[in-house]
Amino acid sequence: MASEIKSPDEVLLYCASKAMGQAYREFGISPLALQFWPALCAVAVSGLAFLYMSAEVDPYYLPVAAMCLTWARMYWRDHATLRADSKREWSADLFRQYGGKAALLRTGTIWVRYLMLSAALMTTLISFSDMSEEINRLATWQRCMFPLNIWALVALAYSQSAEPPTPHDGDFFGVTGRA
Repeated sequence: MASEIKSPDEVLLYCASKAMGQAYREFGISPLALQFWPALCAVAVSGLAFLYMSAEVDPYYLPVAAMCLTWARMYWRDHATLRADSKREWSADLFRQYGGKAALLRTGTIWVRYLMLSAALMTTLISFSDMSEEINRLATWQRCMFPLNIWALVALAYSQSAEPPTPHDGDFFGVTGRA
């Protein structure tokens, strides 16, 4: 990491890159699996929780549940290539392909990551500091569902933009020669 930190974006990209590298080296988990499965599972579980809250607390949570579950279904369908690649062994070909995409995302979507990070922080503060009557009726785990979706999407954005770890399949010339 650079000796001078210029923005929180750099720190979060560095942390995402190191987390993907650690998971790959220590546990053999593909970095693509870390990009695909956690976001999908978090949004699907929170969609089911909002569905439960629409039955128990207030029916106004039903559109939120429908939106979460629809997003999870669309994400599953639209990212079939990423899903298939996440099941493959992490190789130099995948590193070149997704490393190039990450480089484009790193430079082209910095303002999107900043907006998502700001929205996640504001949603977290509001959900834990707003003590209105409706929020008071919710349990602690139900209050955590509000910011969970946004934090999962922030983690997805940073993991897709971070530099993936170098694979250990012997193609050192192809890996170092990429743009």
